[in-house]
Amino acid sequence: MSPVIRRRLEEIFGLCLALQQRTDLHVFFDIHGHVGVVAVLVRPASTDYSANAEGTRTDLFKDEASFGLDHASYDFLTPDQRNDRCLSELTRLRDALSDFADHAEVSA
Repeated sequence: MSPVIRRRLEEIFGLCLALQQRTDLHVFFDIHGHVGVVAVLVRPASTDYSANAEGTRTDLFKDEASFGLDHASYDFLTPDQRNDRCLSELTRLRDALSDFADHAEVSA
């Protein structure tokens, strides 16, 4: 993982922490290292996580991005192209999350 990719991941995680601290929203930050994907999910504090509530949950924000394209299906890309593609996806995710966070209501 390049230092730039790592910094972008840290920025996204930092936004998740800030959102969690200043709102009562439920913020999920998941790293799927085996496939090189980071996912962010935000739900209302009133979300029911019981089994019988499955399918009724509201996602206020849901997005993901690749941070590693090392598997065979990306062999046609050079390492620099893979890095550029991941950085572009992570930047898009960061910007979308930042925009969401800017409009989220601060908890009392």
